[in-house]
Amino acid sequence: MHIGEKIRQLRMMKNMRQSELVEGICSVAYLSRIENGKTKPSAPFIRAVCQKLGIVPDDICDDDSNKKKQRIANIISQYKKTRILNETDEYLLKISLFESHLLDTRINIYTILIRHYLTDNRISEAQQVFQLSKKSVPDEVPPDLTIEFFYYYLNCGNIFFSTQDYIKATHYYELAERLSNRVGEKDLAILFYNLSLVKQHLSQDKTICLHYSQKSLDIHKKLGNEVDQAKVLITKATQYNLNHQYNQAIKCLDEALEIVLKTENVNFLGMIEYNYGRAYQSKGEIDTAIKHYETCLQLRSKIGAEQPKVHTYRELILIYMERKDLGKVDQYLKEGLRIAETYQQWYHYVEFHMFKALLYKSHFQEQLYEKETQRLIDMAVEKNQLNLAKKMAHDLGRHYYEKNAYKKAADFYDMALRFEALLHAPTTLADSES
Repeated sequence: MHIGEKIRQLRMMKNMRQSELVEGICSVAYLSRIENGKTKPSAPFIRAVCQKLGIVPDDICDDDSNKKKQRIANIISQYKKTRILNETDEYLLKISLFESHLLDTRINIYTILIRHYLTDNRISEAQQVFQLSKKSVPDEVPPDLTIEFFYYYLNCGNIFFSTQDYIKATHYYELAERLSNRVGEKDLAILFYNLSLVKQHLSQDKTICLHYSQKSLDIHKKLGNEVDQAKVLITKATQYNLNHQYNQAIKCLDEALEIVLKTENVNFLGMIEYNYGRAYQSKGEIDTAIKHYETCLQLRSKIGAEQPKVHTYRELILIYMERKDLGKVDQYLKEGLRIAETYQQWYHYVEFHMFKALLYKSHFQEQLYEKETQRLIDMAVEKNQLNLAKKMAHDLGRHYYEKNAYKKAADFYDMALRFEALLHAPTTLADSES
């Protein structure tokens, strides 16, 4: 990448117009020629522009500068200690993505930027870095870089988990698991916890996700990490709920609540209330469940945690659909769809639209139900939400069977079987689409 292109990239990262960058320095036309590689910039120009961009000239002038390489190495080392990346260092690392560096440096840069962007909820930027990494990261892991690749795979999995693409997330978490024999116990507990979450969404047999959550819990207990213990206990409660072991779920929540009240970590109270709601909803104690869900939403609002509300809205939608309270259903659907789209939670985004389609059916608008469900199956495939695609195809097959439209019923039953086959081969699918 020539100097002009680096200047252009940095300018765009800072959302600066050409006129803003060169004000008091030169003409926009001169900058355009430099950015297009038609004119070699002068030393005074480089110094002035770099000052405005918040970098030093070495950052863009000499890819092989020992001073620059040492600075990148220092940024990597410092980030691993502090998990803090300032804006200037972020830009230098991002520019370095377009330069030639040794594999260990590249893999560290990819990992740091992905993690940094995910922490700041800048998902699209994390995805951009991931796509760049796929062009230069080899499939085969060098023996001396197993730890670096472990963290790279772990953070790649986190990208797909954040957008609810659990198939691809599983693929990268399982790659990380193969390299986990040399990492610390705390990071191992994080990986096991993440695996428990993706297995929870993909596996019919919930004993698999309970196995991983227990492995994570055992490590946190060994290390004495009470806050992490509470988080895993809440997740175990969710998994017990899914496995129809409601009393076990409540027992986990009681244990988690005791830790949370002792440590005064109010962030987990919303999660606990939500899972109490799930347990009581499943036990048929609906009014008690609603109270827990409403308390959960209040707690989420109090601490400004909007994104997790989507799970609570889902359960309230199901309750009020059953009670045929369409006003409440519409209210929670609007809020749920807004949050799911804003945070790219594609599983819930498709599912909420699926609920809307089911409302058509309940109002005897069968053609609307059929047309919308077929559209949503395509959307679910596009977003890699094959569990939902399978469910909708199966439901549509049963719908047509009940209408004596046996040919259409058979087509959708076959489609559901194809999705089921793909779900049982997640690694292959992830490889082919990465």
